[in-house]
Amino acid sequence: MFVVGDIVSRKSYNNDLNFKIISIDGNIAYLVARAYRLLADAELDDLEKENLKVREREDKKEKIYKEGVKKFLPKVTKRYVTGKILHIDGDEEYLNKCMSLYESVGVYCNGVYVEEPQMKFHVERLIKKYRPSIVVITGHDSYDSSDIRDLRSYKNSQNFADAVSEVRSKYSINDILVIAGACQSHFEALIASGANYASSPKRKNIHAFDPAILAIKAAATSFDRIINMNDVFKHSFIKKEGLGGVESFGKLRVLV
Repeated sequence: MFVVGDIVSRKSYNNDLNFKIISIDGNIAYLVARAYRLLADAELDDLEKENLKVREREDKKEKIYKEGVKKFLPKVTKRYVTGKILHIDGDEEYLNKCMSLYESVGVYCNGVYVEEPQMKFHVERLIKKYRPSIVVITGHDSYDSSDIRDLRSYKNSQNFADAVSEVRSKYSINDILVIAGACQSHFEALIASGANYASSPKRKNIHAFDPAILAIKAAATSFDRIINMNDVFKHSFIKKEGLGGVESFGKLRVLV
């Protein structure tokens, strides 16, 4: 009835989100959300073909994101250099979407697809290669609703935290700004590992673009100014429940 690659929704969740089937094992389908950084699984009997109303809503959100992020660029007459981003993503399709977003506003980014368990082994090499001032470590995650404090309750939070720790073993919180996490990630563990910003304080889902939105804001904020998170919340659908962090300076510099 369903095959890998099909776009589906879940009847038990009132068809609230659309997912792509990434694998099937017996009667269980393993899923990634079409527009959110969420992993899930469901019995095949619980699936229906994608909800077209949800697709329409998701496509509309994507357009709003792309328009809103343009407002992050500084209104100055002098020439400037935005911060340089390294975006490491566990979802190649989402990586490509984010790369298109960076390009649309003229923010320089190197994007690399790395599966979440492998990120800690590659992040230092990639930093040495691309020499970014901002590193995004994201992909997919989920919280199984058991012990909220236990990293074993999360699909990839430990992997993200390990990658952040690798960054911090060589670079301070002021040297490289780190944005980490995905849907429902263990926010406190990511911040404790050294991330400047992370998801998800209230274990909410975040949009595929949300880490990139924040990275663009950081890249377009002057090095002597604290990043205004209210701007990020204003121009995205995620709020304080989904993204948070510690006060951090931007990475933009004006040419003199």
